[in-house]
Amino acid sequence: MGTPKIALVACDDVMDLDTDGPFLFPALDEASVNYDVVAWDDPRVKWKSYSAVVLRACWDYFRRPDEFREVLDQAALVTRLENPLEVVEWNIDKRYLTELRKAGLPTVATAYVSHLSPPTELGSALAQIGRWGSAEVVVKPTISAGSNDTFRIDAADGSAVSKAVQSIVDSDRVAMIQPFLTAVDEEGERGAVYLNGAFAHSFSRKVTLTPDGQDSAILSAPETVDSVELTASERMVADRVNSWLTSRFAPLLYARVDLLPSPEGPQIVEVELIEPSLFFEAEPASAQRFALALADLT
Repeated sequence: MGTPKIALVACDDVMDLDTDGPFLFPALDEASVNYDVVAWDDPRVKWKSYSAVVLRACWDYFRRPDEFREVLDQAALVTRLENPLEVVEWNIDKRYLTELRKAGLPTVATAYVSHLSPPTELGSALAQIGRWGSAEVVVKPTISAGSNDTFRIDAADGSAVSKAVQSIVDSDRVAMIQPFLTAVDEEGERGAVYLNGAFAHSFSRKVTLTPDGQDSAILSAPETVDSVELTASERMVADRVNSWLTSRFAPLLYARVDLLPSPEGPQIVEVELIEPSLFFEAEPASAQRFALALADLT
């Protein structure tokens, strides 16, 4: 029997694992981890030949989510999948934010539109926008990655909002609408990365959004990432989310909690458990910690 090997799962356009790769690959070599980087949709991959399959940069899954699920179903039958299939199923659709809100966690207000006929859901969403009192809103699909098909729109322009929603719903997806929290322009998103259930590092990120939406041919919107120390309230919210995830699923190999600043305090905008960049450039030592965690899977 050969040396145990893990598969780091990506997609054809990100086989280098983007900004994580330059930090992670040397750390894996230093930890003597035997690994392959494979594309999730490559039919030649023999999943059972790996001691573990670790989802890392499969950023194009949102284009074919059903096929993605089928591939992971097959992989999970013959090897260990990280994060587990149950976690992927929960996290793949951003309507999980509803469960977090019901659990008392501070999430960004969100309206969902799954159909346009009858126009009940859209009308309800437009009414919610009026109650939010925000100058702009963000419209995006509930299954997406890299800010694809994400629109930043004047909240008072109901026609533009409806058009963005329609472009998503007409492609058999569910649209979600959120208030644009203006402090993010100055402060950016803040986030926390957890490895094996423990806090690893934090970061700030600024993403460029436009009224026309991110070009779907590009997997990720332009962004700037920096190291940052979270405020006490930001860290408290992130830790609460991580504790909730641990209780819901068990400690996860990796988790990223993304927060937005608001007058009411930090708000959860996303919890990334499938394909997130872990932003090792913000804390290179975390790449070494992650490599050691992967070594334990071989």
